[in-house]
Amino acid sequence: MAVLTFISIRQFEQSIKEEMHRRLDSNRRELSALLTEIENYLFDFGQVKSRDPNLAFGMSLNQKSALRSKLSDWIVDSKLSRLSAFDSTGRLLISYLREGNSVIKSQHSLENADVFIPEAVREELEYKEHVLYRDASRRFGLELITYNRVHNSSGKVVGFLEQSINLSGEYLKDLKERLLVDLVVTDSQLNPVVSTDDQFLQISPGMFTANQEPSAFKIRDLEYFIAPLQVDARAGQFALAAVSSLEGSKITVERLTRLLVSVSGVLIFILAVTLMALSRFVVKPLNELVVAAERVAGGDYAPLKLRRWAPSEIERLSVSFGQMVARINESRAQLQEKVQQLQVANENLKETQAQLVHSAKMVGLGQLVAGIAHELNNPISFVYANIRHLKEHTAKLFDTIKEFSAKAGVKEAQAILSKNEFEYIEADLPKLISSFEEGSQRVKEIVTGLRSFSRSEDQQAHGFDVNEGLKTTLSLISGELKTRINVKTSFGDLPEIQCVSGQINQVFMNILTNAAQAIPGEGEISVATKSKGDFVIVEIADNGEGMSAETQKRIFEPFYTTKPVGEGTGLGLSISYSLIQKHGGKIEVTSKPGKGTKFTISLPVSANV
Repeated sequence: MAVLTFISIRQFEQSIKEEMHRRLDSNRRELSALLTEIENYLFDFGQVKSRDPNLAFGMSLNQKSALRSKLSDWIVDSKLSRLSAFDSTGRLLISYLREGNSVIKSQHSLENADVFIPEAVREELEYKEHVLYRDASRRFGLELITYNRVHNSSGKVVGFLEQSINLSGEYLKDLKERLLVDLVVTDSQLNPVVSTDDQFLQISPGMFTANQEPSAFKIRDLEYFIAPLQVDARAGQFALAAVSSLEGSKITVERLTRLLVSVSGVLIFILAVTLMALSRFVVKPLNELVVAAERVAGGDYAPLKLRRWAPSEIERLSVSFGQMVARINESRAQLQEKVQQLQVANENLKETQAQLVHSAKMVGLGQLVAGIAHELNNPISFVYANIRHLKEHTAKLFDTIKEFSAKAGVKEAQAILSKNEFEYIEADLPKLISSFEEGSQRVKEIVTGLRSFSRSEDQQAHGFDVNEGLKTTLSLISGELKTRINVKTSFGDLPEIQCVSGQINQVFMNILTNAAQAIPGEGEISVATKSKGDFVIVEIADNGEGMSAETQKRIFEPFYTTKPVGEGTGLGLSISYSLIQKHGGKIEVTSKPGKGTKFTISLPVSANV
């Protein structure tokens, strides 16, 4: 018995060492995955924030107050250790540093000094949109940094955005709690610079070479194991290592050895005395429980019928086991219900997120369209207003020429008029002026339509003429319709409705564009409006390809589309459905394959938006 105990303890000790090796190898893989996760977070953060038009505008005009407000808000809501903005020459403009978990500090001293992006990074940014920079040379630990170029609306680089995460201090403590091992960070010469335990700063650089198997070392006669992970940096290689001790396990093994040797004799006697009793009163009922447990392990959760055995402990065990199986059944049912609820909540979250992203894009597009329309309106109005004067002056000029030629000699006048092609000019110039007038009138209508359609500055409900909104939308998509689609309109006498006009115009745009795209060749779209009680009804129909019954059931689902990959997001009709519901209305679709599709929109005259 003692020999078997001794062998078992030694095997147990060896197993502890092997498990320690496996755990440290796993920790090393987790550290590698963590570095990748952090770098991906930095890349994603930089790509999103560097595209912010307000950031580019602030950099272009060197508006430090606006940049300060923007960067301070961003770093508070992020995991970053530092967030900085540089101008187009690479000189620091604004910098914020996180101290601890919540304190954000502006680095005014650096902003007033000549601090620049590292030259090697600056050279890469000449031809790259973003650059990763690992800095292991500082005495306070490892810093992962990414730089992103910031462009203005014309594509010019107006500055750079720097974001970084420092693997030291509180960050390493959080990792220690997560991995349950101590961590050490070295510089590019593999000298330890930061650790969750200061005694590990004494480890020699040789322990950090290569991604070797976990190796042992001693500090103050205590044995530890280390698993280093080497990572490339610009100044060389640094190491991030996981460290763990076997001392606690060794002490436990030694105590266990002494205890087992002491009691082994007693155990032999007790085992001999109790063996027969156990065989009679315990083994048989326990075998029955084992069979029942194997049934449960195999997925059979049917109610159990176990015999009652003496002594009472076995009886209680049988009863408790049966109760446990019943509770497992109940818990499984509750778990399945929770999983279904989470799936529904996840789908709702995806839909809400998609709607928010699309709404933000539409607001930005509306602002751009409104700005372009405003810039074009003044010169177009000037040209359009002066065409009338040009026509009047041209008519007077022709009259003057005719009167002058009548008073001069007939032959001389005829010769001069013939030489200068007067008759041709007299006939052609009014045509040219008429063309100018028609063209400028068309441009003026487009600009007016763009301003009416965007209404980006007004997101409040106001009086809206549905017929005029449809006319404006049809004018804007005339290029999509071209000459292949004939549009028939039947506008009824409608009251004004209370709504957010930009959102209703967006619904009209989505449905009319889909109708045009559903017609592969030549076809027809009909648009009709009418008043019905307290509602305005809009019907948009096409004679395109139509939809199956299955497609009609899913047409308003987010991300559902029948278009090829890359040609549709599946959000247009989903967002249209949400906007109409928001206004207290309804949107319905009827369609047959090969017969076309009709959308019917009902909008209340008075809506509480």
